[in-house]
Amino acid sequence: MTSVSDRTVSGSPSVQSPSRPSVHILADRCAGCQECIVRCPTAALSLDTDQWVAVVDEDLCVGCGQCQRSCPFAAIFVEGPQMVTAGVLPTDLYPTELVGSIHEVRQGFESMEDVMAEASRCISCPDPTCVRGCPAHNDIPGFISALLEGDLQGAREILSLTSCMPGACSRVCDWQSQCEGSCTWSLSGGRGVAVGRIERFIADAVPAVELEPKRSTDLKIAVVGAGPGGIGAAYELFRSGAKVTVFDSEAEPGGVLRWGIPAYVLPNSAWQPTVAQLLDAGVEFRLASPVSPEDMPKLLDSFDGVVIAAGATSAIVPKISGVEMAGVVDATTFLESAKEQLIDGTSVTSMTGKHVLVLGAGNTAMDVARSVLRLGGVATCVDWMDERFSRARPDEIREARHEGVRVDFCTTVTQLIDVDGVVGRAVLNATEQNEASQIPKLIAGKVTEVDVDMVVLAMGYRLDPGWTRISKQVDFGRLPQVVGIPDRRWMASGMYAGSEKLASLALTRERVRLDSAFQVADRIWSVGDVRIGPSTVVTAMAQGMSAARGVIAEIGTTAGGPADHAYTSSPKLRTAVVIYESAGGNTKKAATVVAQSLSTRGFDARAISTTLAKSSDLLDADLIVFGTWVEGLLLAKVHPAEKATRYIGTLPPLNGKDVACFVTFGLNPKQSAGELSEAFARLGANVLASAAISSKHLISGAQAFARSVQGAAKQ
Repeated sequence: MTSVSDRTVSGSPSVQSPSRPSVHILADRCAGCQECIVRCPTAALSLDTDQWVAVVDEDLCVGCGQCQRSCPFAAIFVEGPQMVTAGVLPTDLYPTELVGSIHEVRQGFESMEDVMAEASRCISCPDPTCVRGCPAHNDIPGFISALLEGDLQGAREILSLTSCMPGACSRVCDWQSQCEGSCTWSLSGGRGVAVGRIERFIADAVPAVELEPKRSTDLKIAVVGAGPGGIGAAYELFRSGAKVTVFDSEAEPGGVLRWGIPAYVLPNSAWQPTVAQLLDAGVEFRLASPVSPEDMPKLLDSFDGVVIAAGATSAIVPKISGVEMAGVVDATTFLESAKEQLIDGTSVTSMTGKHVLVLGAGNTAMDVARSVLRLGGVATCVDWMDERFSRARPDEIREARHEGVRVDFCTTVTQLIDVDGVVGRAVLNATEQNEASQIPKLIAGKVTEVDVDMVVLAMGYRLDPGWTRISKQVDFGRLPQVVGIPDRRWMASGMYAGSEKLASLALTRERVRLDSAFQVADRIWSVGDVRIGPSTVVTAMAQGMSAARGVIAEIGTTAGGPADHAYTSSPKLRTAVVIYESAGGNTKKAATVVAQSLSTRGFDARAISTTLAKSSDLLDADLIVFGTWVEGLLLAKVHPAEKATRYIGTLPPLNGKDVACFVTFGLNPKQSAGELSEAFARLGANVLASAAISSKHLISGAQAFARSVQGAAKQ
């Protein structure tokens, strides 16, 4: 155990060794808050209660750096090596003969011995940042622990709680920007545990957990779209006891899983068992049955609720001369045909000697180009962006180039030229881009022409604009904005200190997943592409499962069948959450009184501050009460506290939610209570009551407000 000095608390120099990590604790900075002690996975830290500072046993330290990242006072520094084994990491295996191959390039573990060796690198962090990085919030330490105990079935059961397609997600997820990038070893500069490949091993080794409803309800829900978002929603809805009908315009389910991801990346065996499970369980799939936005009223007459999981399938078509001619196809058409040819083994040399120009250099473009090679052709991808600012996955580009795809950034097509009635040449122009936020510009005079036999448009997809008109309260196609400083749970985890960019991505994904549980319109939920624009498989699936939980929370216990939708107006209230933003303490006191008063009037009510309130608190509440204070000058402008206004701006849609709001004031509230009501009305909430409560009559005013809320709720 170390001793305490005036400046630092660390291991004694006489016993330090370069083969072990060294921990330095600045005694004059350490406040004894014990954040580091709670989060240390090896119990290497403890508290010196005489000095009230943390001390370290370096013999137990493994150098993961969690203490340094999570210390709010920058009082800890860790130096030296990480005490973690090398583990086993499968390497990519490229086929010796590329043409006709559907062999998976990214390999999984070959044996239980190998996967155990890698899994043993996990140190089961008390606050696992890997879970925060996972869009589905899989219990990663949980299933790794079960694996290490030899309980593969238990590991699969843990996975099934948050993922209905682990075999697919483990293959197509961008691990480095999700679970593995968020691993404590990665955040401290090392190699993270190979979570994706461990998940893949479990999914491939153990059949899916039997799909059984946890209860029985009369709820009838329609799901529009049979891609990953729709499959996730159907899976969770069925487990919750709902009767589910899935509509899709295609003749087969799967969406992008079926037609958009090549078999050498995602074999059908990795996702089709989930669809088979749903079919065997009794989920109805109405295939070749397109649903348009105009069909929503009819669906709502027949079903208690609808989850929209329609994908973005309309290819973005650039405005260049010749784009409409024969020989120019979209990525969807090409990938679907190529996948069928390769799986069936037919026409695998159909593109021999042909040069295919792919417009775009994203992940879809890489799939197109690599499929061209497997059909015997030559592929070139062009993108007008600088490679430094590309949003494509570096590993996708690296694999494509390794196989022989030419990828040219800072290059764009300005014209396609007809040769004998078919596209035959393309005019390319060099571009320049100095900043990520800058639109690339053409470089005058740097023009070339290339011969082409086919052009594939892989610049992204657009959504049917009709879906975006379903709700005026939801800004479709845009990620929710996380404003201000992330809450303490995220900051204290140390994830932001390890990688602010990665942590911001994870927090945004978390907001997307949680917000999907809220209605976008009366009895309508939306997920995936239709909600935030083109989404990844795991993001869409996680949102689908979250939306299903929202359906059950909102209407699952009150639905009386499609003929009785009385529950959509003003259900009998059972729970209430009073959320407050308080500066001097008056608003907190008023919120506490409101919660206590509601509790005496038949509500299960509690008060909670904006810094601690979670999306689940809003989702589970039948009544939301929000309180803040007013600020400003009487001669100028009086308004709700700016901090509270920013908080409201981060909330999900509140369609179908009953809300009441109040402000506390000292002199004159003016129109601030009304402004607060308008802010919630813009979120789609049903505002029952609003009030301005004077600090001179705080208790009686809060009690009177609670009575008015109860009266409005009964109407």
